Amino acid sequence: MPDIFQDNQDACKRKPLSESFDIDAVASEQGACSSAFPAAANRFSSGRPPPSYQSRHGTSKPKAPSYVPDYGHQNWYKLILNDLGRNHSEAVILPYETWSEPSSEPEPVFNGVRGEGDIEANRLRAARRAKRSIRFACKTAEFDRMVTLTTKDNFTRKEIQRLVENFIKLLRQACGGKIDYIVVPEKHDSEKTSEAKRGSHHVHIAIRGRQDYKLLVSIWHYRICKGRGFVHVSNPFNKRTHKSYSPAQMASYLYKYVSKNLSGAEFNKKSYWISQNIAPPVRMVRLFHTYLDALCAAVEHFKERGLSFGFERHRSWQDPALDVHWLAAG
Repeated sequence: MPDIFQDNQDACKRKPLSESFDIDAVASEQGACSSAFPAAANRFSSGRPPPSYQSRHGTSKPKAPSYVPDYGHQNWYKLILNDLGRNHSEAVILPYETWSEPSSEPEPVFNGVRGEGDIEANRLRAARRAKRSIRFACKTAEFDRMVTLTTKDNFTRKEIQRLVENFIKLLRQACGGKIDYIVVPEKHDSEKTSEAKRGSHHVHIAIRGRQDYKLLVSIWHYRICKGRGFVHVSNPFNKRTHKSYSPAQMASYLYKYVSKNLSGAEFNKKSYWISQNIAPPVRMVRLFHTYLDALCAAVEHFKERGLSFGFERHRSWQDPALDVHWLAAG
């Protein structure tokens, strides 16, 4: 990893932060980063990282470090670590600001009305939230199969949702336990679709492991659709490498359908459903004075758990304008 990082060191450099922080008052703590990146560690001053916190739902805020002065503004780099289980983990590094004095400006008054405002901006936020939620769920549950449910009849979105809920209920009863899944409805809008079928919906369901095809057909085709349904089970794979999709690729495959729903989504209508059995990621947040310190902590976190990582395109993404860096391991 040090060799990989050395090659990317120029791309990872960041501008020095504010001089308001008294480095002499803080005990320098190089730790594992000094041994892993000796040349880089000497170029950046490092302070003792503040206490971190862990949360199952990520609702807490970073604890304020004890050595922050009683005045002024502080610049940090926030490291967000999400442990997804099953040897998957993600890290996000982004700028973070703190103030040790309350602002003299009054709090803005929120007069927004639900359903109004900037609809396009709301859709963009919903798209980012959906992409993250689906990726977390796919990595946690390690989905590797796709079930597609269609019908001969032209059902509305509300009707197909009710049918799928009954399908999941009967499938859970037949399996005698909990089922992890992600459900994404899709509207027929292709030019290849006949006029009679255009505007109807079918459903994509992500699940894990081999499935009893006869059981799926008996529930959907006979019980739910009264002999007018179809079931297709596939194992999505990369046509170039002929390898099955990884959980991250499965998430991208599902998000393709979610993005189509979001473009024409109705108010207060879900574009996907995720099983409540899937545990949320274990989230940990830490603050650092330099980008390099935050990156070192992310690397050590991955190495402690024995996860493979790197700076390839599918494992690392940076936005220079926002000063954000995303890393995936596993």
